[in-house]
Amino acid sequence: MAADCYHRGFAARRRPAAGRSRETRVDTFNHLDGAMPWFAGWGTLALINAGLAQGKNRSGLVWFLLSLLAGPLATLALVLLPKVRQTLF
Repeated sequence: MAADCYHRGFAARRRPAAGRSRETRVDTFNHLDGAMPWFAGWGTLALINAGLAQGKNRSGLVWFLLSLLAGPLATLALVLLPKVRQTLF
């Protein structure tokens, strides 16, 4: 039975109750199936924003973390902000 559960992708068979003959399926990560592309896209955008921030002499780590929270709004802010000068003279 344990090997059968592993082979079937966490499907567990129970003895059917009176009048029922269904298989009970337990999917551990089923609730994340639709969100995975969003996580990948949001994380990629945060990495791009970190590189963009470093190109404008700003902290890449700070903008990476800000981008995880704000996403495209952080990208817009980075594009509109001017490049920081390193020295006055």
